[in-house]
Amino acid sequence: METQLGSLDIVDKREELRAMTRRSINGESFAHKVAAFLNRFEGRKQTLALAIGISPSTLSHLAAGTAEPGIEVCLKLAAVSGQSASELLRSAKKGHVAKLIEQCYGPATTCVATKGEITIDEKLLILRMRRLSKRAHRAIQVLVDDVAQEDVSHEDAFTHNIQLRKVRRHP
Repeated sequence: METQLGSLDIVDKREELRAMTRRSINGESFAHKVAAFLNRFEGRKQTLALAIGISPSTLSHLAAGTAEPGIEVCLKLAAVSGQSASELLRSAKKGHVAKLIEQCYGPATTCVATKGEITIDEKLLILRMRRLSKRAHRAIQVLVDDVAQEDVSHEDAFTHNIQLRKVRRHP
Protein backbone atom coordinates (compact mmCIF):
# COMPACT_ATOMS: atom_id res chain seq x y z
CA MET A 1 0.00 0.00 0.00
CA GLU A 2 1.39 3.29 -1.08
CA THR A 3 -0.98 5.58 0.78
CA GLN A 4 0.30 6.12 4.25
CA LEU A 5 -1.14 8.64 6.57
CA GLY A 6 1.35 10.91 8.25
CA SER A 7 1.08 11.54 11.98
CA LEU A 8 -0.45 14.97 11.30
CA ASP A 9 -3.12 13.43 9.09
CA ILE A 10 -4.02 10.98 11.86
CA VAL A 11 -4.27 13.81 14.40
CA ASP A 12 -6.47 15.80 11.99
CA LYS A 13 -8.73 12.79 11.44
CA ARG A 14 -9.04 12.22 15.20
CA GLU A 15 -9.97 15.87 15.77
CA GLU A 16 -12.49 15.68 12.94
CA LEU A 17 -14.05 12.56 14.48
CA ARG A 18 -14.17 14.19 17.92
CA ALA A 19 -15.85 17.25 16.45
CA MET A 20 -18.43 15.09 14.71
CA THR A 21 -19.09 13.23 17.98
CA ARG A 22 -19.50 16.49 19.88
CA ARG A 23 -21.93 17.81 17.26
CA SER A 24 -23.97 14.62 17.28
CA ILE A 25 -24.77 14.82 20.98
CA ASN A 26 -27.95 16.80 21.47
CA GLY A 27 -27.57 18.31 18.00
CA GLU A 28 -25.18 21.05 19.13
CA SER A 29 -21.69 20.73 20.55
CA PHE A 30 -20.64 22.15 23.88
CA ALA A 31 -18.07 24.24 22.01
CA HIS A 32 -20.78 25.69 19.79
CA LYS A 33 -22.93 26.53 22.84
CA VAL A 34 -20.01 28.26 24.55
CA ALA A 35 -19.08 30.20 21.41
CA ALA A 36 -22.71 31.24 20.84
CA PHE A 37 -23.08 32.43 24.43
CA LEU A 38 -19.77 34.26 24.22
CA ASN A 39 -21.12 36.14 21.19
CA ARG A 40 -24.31 37.04 23.07
CA PHE A 41 -22.14 38.02 26.03
CA GLU A 42 -20.71 40.75 23.78
CA GLY A 43 -17.43 38.91 23.45
CA ARG A 44 -16.14 39.87 26.88
CA LYS A 45 -14.17 36.66 27.20
CA GLN A 46 -12.26 37.73 30.31
CA THR A 47 -15.46 38.71 32.10
CA LEU A 48 -17.21 35.44 31.23
CA ALA A 49 -14.14 33.38 32.16
CA LEU A 50 -13.91 35.10 35.54
CA ALA A 51 -17.62 34.56 36.18
CA ILE A 52 -17.24 30.83 35.45
CA GLY A 53 -14.00 30.57 37.40
CA ILE A 54 -11.68 29.63 34.54
CA SER A 55 -8.95 31.41 32.61
CA PRO A 56 -9.72 33.23 29.35
CA SER A 57 -7.37 30.76 27.64
CA THR A 58 -9.39 27.80 28.91
CA LEU A 59 -12.59 29.50 27.75
CA SER A 60 -11.07 29.90 24.27
CA HIS A 61 -10.19 26.20 24.22
CA LEU A 62 -13.72 25.27 25.31
CA ALA A 63 -15.24 27.49 22.60
CA ALA A 64 -12.90 25.98 20.00
CA GLY A 65 -13.69 22.43 21.11
CA THR A 66 -10.07 21.64 21.97
CA ALA A 67 -10.75 21.21 25.71
CA GLU A 68 -13.31 19.15 27.59
CA PRO A 69 -15.19 20.92 30.39
CA GLY A 70 -15.59 19.54 33.87
CA ILE A 71 -18.96 19.15 35.53
CA GLU A 72 -18.46 22.27 37.63
CA VAL A 73 -17.67 24.40 34.57
CA CYS A 74 -20.84 23.13 32.88
CA LEU A 75 -22.94 24.01 35.92
CA LYS A 76 -21.36 27.43 36.35
CA LEU A 77 -21.88 28.21 32.67
CA ALA A 78 -25.52 27.16 33.02
CA ALA A 79 -25.95 29.50 35.99
CA VAL A 80 -24.30 32.41 34.19
CA SER A 81 -25.88 31.88 30.77
CA GLY A 82 -29.36 30.79 31.83
CA GLN A 83 -29.04 27.65 29.70
CA SER A 84 -30.27 24.29 30.88
CA ALA A 85 -27.63 22.56 32.99
CA SER A 86 -28.80 19.20 31.64
CA GLU A 87 -28.40 20.29 28.02
CA LEU A 88 -24.93 21.68 28.67
CA LEU A 89 -23.88 18.54 30.53
CA ARG A 90 -25.17 16.32 27.73
CA SER A 91 -23.43 18.39 25.05
CA ALA A 92 -20.22 18.03 27.08
CA LYS A 93 -20.61 14.22 27.10
CA LYS A 94 -21.68 14.18 30.72
CA GLY A 95 -25.18 12.87 30.16
CA HIS A 96 -24.89 10.48 33.10
CA VAL A 97 -24.56 13.49 35.44
CA ALA A 98 -27.52 15.24 33.78
CA LYS A 99 -29.58 12.07 34.26
CA LEU A 100 -28.68 11.91 37.97
CA ILE A 101 -29.54 15.58 38.48
CA GLU A 102 -32.89 15.08 36.75
CA GLN A 103 -33.62 12.00 38.86
CA CYS A 104 -33.01 14.02 42.02
CA TYR A 105 -34.52 17.37 41.03
CA GLY A 106 -36.90 16.70 38.17
CA PRO A 107 -36.84 17.49 34.46
CA ALA A 108 -34.35 19.91 32.94
CA THR A 109 -35.04 23.58 33.27
CA THR A 110 -33.06 26.69 32.48
CA CYS A 111 -31.26 28.59 35.20
CA VAL A 112 -33.16 31.80 35.70
CA ALA A 113 -31.86 34.55 37.95
CA THR A 114 -34.43 35.53 40.50
CA LYS A 115 -35.15 39.06 41.55
CA GLY A 116 -32.54 40.26 43.99
CA GLU A 117 -29.72 37.98 42.79
CA ILE A 118 -26.51 39.74 41.94
CA THR A 119 -25.52 40.13 38.30
CA ILE A 120 -22.32 38.91 36.65
CA ASP A 121 -20.91 42.44 36.73
CA GLU A 122 -21.66 42.66 40.45
CA LYS A 123 -19.97 39.31 41.06
CA LEU A 124 -16.92 40.49 39.18
CA LEU A 125 -16.85 43.70 41.17
CA ILE A 126 -16.91 41.68 44.39
CA LEU A 127 -14.06 39.49 43.17
CA ARG A 128 -12.00 42.55 42.29
CA MET A 129 -12.85 44.21 45.61
CA ARG A 130 -11.55 41.20 47.52
CA ARG A 131 -8.12 41.78 46.01
CA LEU A 132 -7.90 45.34 47.34
CA SER A 133 -6.32 46.52 50.57
CA LYS A 134 -8.41 47.53 53.60
CA ARG A 135 -7.54 51.16 52.92
CA ALA A 136 -8.88 50.86 49.36
CA HIS A 137 -12.04 49.20 50.72
CA ARG A 138 -12.65 52.15 53.05
CA ALA A 139 -12.08 54.65 50.23
CA ILE A 140 -14.53 52.83 47.97
CA GLN A 141 -17.08 52.60 50.79
CA VAL A 142 -16.89 56.38 51.29
CA LEU A 143 -17.29 56.92 47.55
CA VAL A 144 -20.26 54.56 47.31
CA ASP A 145 -21.93 56.14 50.33
CA ASP A 146 -21.49 59.63 48.85
CA VAL A 147 -22.86 58.60 45.46
CA ALA A 148 -25.77 56.74 47.05
CA GLN A 149 -26.60 59.81 49.17
CA GLU A 150 -26.51 62.02 46.07
CA ASP A 151 -28.84 59.62 44.24
CA VAL A 152 -31.28 59.72 47.16
CA SER A 153 -31.08 63.52 47.26
CA HIS A 154 -31.81 63.74 43.52
CA GLU A 155 -34.71 61.30 43.85
CA ASP A 156 -36.09 63.30 46.78
CA ALA A 157 -35.75 66.55 44.83
CA PHE A 158 -37.44 65.01 41.78
CA THR A 159 -40.29 63.62 43.89
CA HIS A 160 -40.63 66.88 45.79
CA ASN A 161 -40.72 68.85 42.51
CA ILE A 162 -43.49 66.61 41.14
CA GLN A 163 -45.47 67.03 44.35
CA LEU A 164 -45.10 70.83 44.15
CA ARG A 165 -46.44 70.81 40.58
CA LYS A 166 -49.43 68.74 41.67
CA VAL A 167 -50.16 71.17 44.48
CA ARG A 168 -49.95 74.16 42.15
CA ARG A 169 -52.35 72.61 39.67
CA HIS A 170 -54.85 71.60 42.28
CA PRO A 171 -55.26 74.42 44.83
